[in-house]
Amino acid sequence: LRAALDDFQADISAEDRVQLQALAEKPDVDACITWTASLDRMDRNRRGASIATRLYSFLQSVQQFSTMVDTYISSDPTLAALVWGSVKLAIYCRVVMNFTSYFDEMSIAFKDFHRWSPRLADYQLLFPASSRLQIAVCEYYASIISTCKQLVRIARRSLGQQQLTTVMFTSFHTENKSLLSGMQTHVREVNYEITLATSQADAEEHKRQASERESAPNHRQSLVPFVANVSREIDNAKSWRGNIGRSQAGKTPPSQERGGASDVIDALSTFDHTSAFKRARRKRYQGTGKWLTETTAFQAYRKSSTHAVIWLSGKSEILLFGSGKTVLSASTIDHLFIHREQDETVLFVLLSHSDSSSLQAETIIRSLIRQNLDAENLAQEFAMDILKAKSSLWDVPDLIGLLQKKSAFCRQTYVVIDALDELDPQERRVLLDALSVLTSGQSRYGGLIKLLVTSRTGTKPDIKRVFPTAVHMSLEAYGAQAELAAYTKAVVEERLQSGDLYVTDTTLVDEIVTALGNGAQGMFLWVSLGIEDICSQASDEEIRIALQNLPKTLAETFSRALLRVVARDKALVCQRAFVWILAAKRPLLLAELREAIPLQLGQQGSSPGKAINAIDRLTSWCENLIEADEETEEFRLIHHTVRTYLLDGSQAATRDSRTSRFHVKIEDLDNMIGNLCVTYLNFNDFKTTVSKTSTMELARLPHPRDLMRAIGNDILPWGGVATRLLNNLVSRHADSDSCDGRRITAAPPTISATFGRADLDSLKSLEASPPLIRYASTFWLEHTYSLRRSKHTYEYWKQMVDGSHALAKTPWTNGEFLTGHEKVLSWAQEHRHWALIRKLL
Repeated sequence: LRAALDDFQADISAEDRVQLQALAEKPDVDACITWTASLDRMDRNRRGASIATRLYSFLQSVQQFSTMVDTYISSDPTLAALVWGSVKLAIYCRVVMNFTSYFDEMSIAFKDFHRWSPRLADYQLLFPASSRLQIAVCEYYASIISTCKQLVRIARRSLGQQQLTTVMFTSFHTENKSLLSGMQTHVREVNYEITLATSQADAEEHKRQASERESAPNHRQSLVPFVANVSREIDNAKSWRGNIGRSQAGKTPPSQERGGASDVIDALSTFDHTSAFKRARRKRYQGTGKWLTETTAFQAYRKSSTHAVIWLSGKSEILLFGSGKTVLSASTIDHLFIHREQDETVLFVLLSHSDSSSLQAETIIRSLIRQNLDAENLAQEFAMDILKAKSSLWDVPDLIGLLQKKSAFCRQTYVVIDALDELDPQERRVLLDALSVLTSGQSRYGGLIKLLVTSRTGTKPDIKRVFPTAVHMSLEAYGAQAELAAYTKAVVEERLQSGDLYVTDTTLVDEIVTALGNGAQGMFLWVSLGIEDICSQASDEEIRIALQNLPKTLAETFSRALLRVVARDKALVCQRAFVWILAAKRPLLLAELREAIPLQLGQQGSSPGKAINAIDRLTSWCENLIEADEETEEFRLIHHTVRTYLLDGSQAATRDSRTSRFHVKIEDLDNMIGNLCVTYLNFNDFKTTVSKTSTMELARLPHPRDLMRAIGNDILPWGGVATRLLNNLVSRHADSDSCDGRRITAAPPTISATFGRADLDSLKSLEASPPLIRYASTFWLEHTYSLRRSKHTYEYWKQMVDGSHALAKTPWTNGEFLTGHEKVLSWAQEHRHWALIRKLL
């Protein structure tokens, strides 16, 4: 790696070395957001949506690797900074050259490359102990540095006429084919070393489990692993506390504390707050999303020496539907990151209707606390506060206290919350009350809070209750219309350039821009869908007729889109896709949807020949009423108003009969998908000949909870934390058939049932399995809460709920289901699972 960096510096010009020194700084946890935001601002020739966001995940992997190098491999802090700086310089050079098409190709290449490259999560725990893995990972990133050297060389070479032509008309893939091939080779080597290190760790774990099973016949010996695990967890926690204390005193290197600190931070929150943010960024066109930050009110908000709150809303409910507020929020967040000072930080959550976890006040508050925490520099006292909040089951007052304490880490903290109206009233009140404590000026920790929230005007009573002095800004009143006009023009130009829109009379282009701008009523979404109708016309005359008959509302826009779907030969595929996307408990992946759409009740096994070909065209088939995340390949509805439209039964009598098939009742969604999941999990493909589980009937063992009482606090070194560790351990054992207080079950000599009763996420045998297995096995129970008796699936379902089905996950074990229904019934009541309640009662 050091050789690659030396070679990089030797190859670049003196001017570039100066630029490298400016870019080569150790990246913080927010470096990727700040840098990609800056790239979009630099790329002034860009006409379409954001390109730099494609690089986010790739840059994040480089940033994370830089931290790993600094922690585990080199004590030289310049090494990590140079890795980060070299990658930034290569990208920077491509942007300032203003060859947008080349940069576009490069961003796609790095996005796709990251998709199959090793993630930090894949090797983080294995990295410290495996020198082979360290070498492989370093060589992989050395190959990235070599590619960066080539990119800078191409960008900075003396451009004669012939060379200019070469750069403009040679694709990124063609020019860098050998380097990209070398990177792929190193990826395969890293993945091999990850597999090897994981196998070695698994082998050690299997040996430990075998040893415990062998000792099971002896009652006294069977308690030893249990108590040993308790002691081990207690010792680990004590060691972590000690490591942090010694590290604070400068006696312990960060490498000894990183694992424990990372675990504490991950316990606080694993919610990905950047996902919705990146999706919004990708929709932002050059020159849009700036009007808010240029207003006098916003400038005063930034300069205020006291706590400040801005509430951004639309003038009317219809105006805010698809009016671009989330894109505007993302643009404002970028602005705050780019212009923040060293003692300022930015926290944000963009609520999304497609992510139910983002619609909980606790999730939002915990995410705000978690953001930009660094495991290397986590203060001991703050870590203990996190553990205290965890022990109180994340009680809201404790979380508010944590957020107040965190806000004191820097002079000023910006907090941006988008789409408050997506929360139900109770969750919204909890969140607003928590945020009001931050801005009340009563915190004893200090630190200024600048809050920006967006919502529809219907939330005005809630917001004015807690923020009576908030500055209220309207999308209509503050110049959003000018940006809508710029957006409309950019969309039309993009369609002309791509060939989706073709006109013979060039004056028609201005007519299209004017008509769309006048009809939009402030709705960006209306423009983005309206252009689809115009592009579908076959002549200039048809386009002019379409412009005279543009839809007046979003509902009419959606209806016309569905009529275009019906006119194609993919209507059935689209109908089924809408059902799955509407009902899904999490966004479905491209591969999952490809397998799910052809499923039918009563199907006995998989039919690979029925899988949907060219599924990546599904967004086009559905007339862009759905969207696919180009990075994660997740499918979502393009806007929450599409969901409302498809589920709204109030206008059934007046709708066009040709589109009636697309409208469904919300109570039918789960029943349809639940039946399909049950059908799928009982495919013959997943069944295999098995031998019966060998069980050893033993003298009755005490239940782990009884063991906890027997052990008592007298042998626990330090009360409260130890008790929590013991409770965690008890919970894990209590959910296992191997320690249910009645018998010990030996490991089956062959696969149990189909794939065995194990967590699917840890089964290597399922890595190459059909994509839909993971979704169906996780969410089948949630989808069947109102299951109706069906000759195809009900008998299968009854066999699955007892917890013994190999693929169907349940919150209870088979032993718990057979010996008493208390836990099962309690869960069913809490989750209002009527089908399960009927079965139990």
